[in-house]
Amino acid sequence: MSIIKQIDSSYGHIEQATFVPKLENRIPTMVTGFAQQELDWLGQNGDGWMYYPQGPMRQLEAITAWRESAARQNHTVFRSFSMPIHLDLAEDPDEQATPIRLGFRIGRNKLIDLIDVYKTIGVNHLFFALFDSHRPADEVIHELGEYVLPHFPPHPKSL
Repeated sequence: MSIIKQIDSSYGHIEQATFVPKLENRIPTMVTGFAQQELDWLGQNGDGWMYYPQGPMRQLEAITAWRESAARQNHTVFRSFSMPIHLDLAEDPDEQATPIRLGFRIGRNKLIDLIDVYKTIGVNHLFFALFDSHRPADEVIHELGEYVLPHFPPHPKSL
C-alpha cells in the first residue's frame, strides 16, 4: 500500500494520502523538453525524451547529449528519443522542404528522405501535427498511410 504521510510544495499540502490504484510496476516516463531540469536529471529519471523539432544536425546534437547523459548515469537500458513535427504535406510529392513553425512544408517523397535522416541520427519515434496543414487532415493521413508509412514497417515483436 502506498501511503504518503505529508507533502508540502508550492502547489499545495497533502497529508495522509493513499495512491489508488496500487501500482504493481513502475510506470515508464517520457520527459518532454527539459521539464525545467538539467540534462543529467533527464538522463537519470527519464525513460525517454521528447524534444522539440529541429533540423537533423541540431537534433543529432540533442540526441547525442541525451544518450551521453543516460550513460553518465550508468543506465544500460535503451532510452528512446521522440519528436513531434508540424507537417504541411504539399500536393507535389517532390516539393523540397521549406521550414514552417516547428516543422516543414514538404512533398511526400522528400518527407520519406527526411524521415530516413531522422531515423539514421537516432529519432526512435516521430509524430506529425497537422495544425499548419493547408490540406484536409483526412487527405493528408490517407497519403501518409498509402505512400509514406510502407517505407517504415513496424519492428517485429520479440518473444
